Amino acid sequence: QILAVTGQVLPVCTQNAALEAIFADGSRVVGETAITSAKKDKNLDIRSIRLLPEDTQALPQALEALEEAELIVLGPGSLYTSIIPNLLVGGVADALRRSRAMRIYALNVMTQDGETEHYSAWDHARAILDHGGCMDVCLYNTRAISRRLADRYSAEGGEPIRMEPAAFERAGIRLFGGDMLSRSGSLARHDPLRLAYHVMLAADTLSPRSGALGDYDRLLLRRR
Repeated sequence: QILAVTGQVLPVCTQNAALEAIFADGSRVVGETAITSAKKDKNLDIRSIRLLPEDTQALPQALEALEEAELIVLGPGSLYTSIIPNLLVGGVADALRRSRAMRIYALNVMTQDGETEHYSAWDHARAILDHGGCMDVCLYNTRAISRRLADRYSAEGGEPIRMEPAAFERAGIRLFGGDMLSRSGSLARHDPLRLAYHVMLAADTLSPRSGALGDYDRLLLRRR
């Protein structure tokens, strides 16, 4: 009600849990903010992420929503502290793998300082797969950012995420690109409506619904 959100919003779990990162040198750090700070200080890759306690269980309604979904979208968002933690909650990864829905991973526009410096698109996807996730499609932005924005992000350790089509092809994951960049000019991020349109377009292009529902999808896409 506070955010005037339409639809149903479900937490993945209601238990108290902490996030622990294991770095390339074997060191461990607990806490989302602490993980980002340690990543910058150590200048090491994050090897893996886990929840404490490890037996944290998903909200039954969240698992039910995954089982009933026709389309599941992961991301965009911080790879290790926003997307992957959901996959670590008991029951979520299994429900995602069992789902007959199209599973789309919406790739970030830029790498993130303190989490994914110098990561390619495949590095992002592989981290999700390594933590129990799965995807049928990787959705990515094709519009280049301005030189001014590129210079600004570069000074902060960020850069546009480079694609590696061959790696996705070997993994059997389809790529679907489009212009999803915000025109605000102040940040290199997705435009919400452009992203939503391309999510629908990817679903209709790669796995169209039949009958009246499919007709409705295509009507909405034509009214863009």
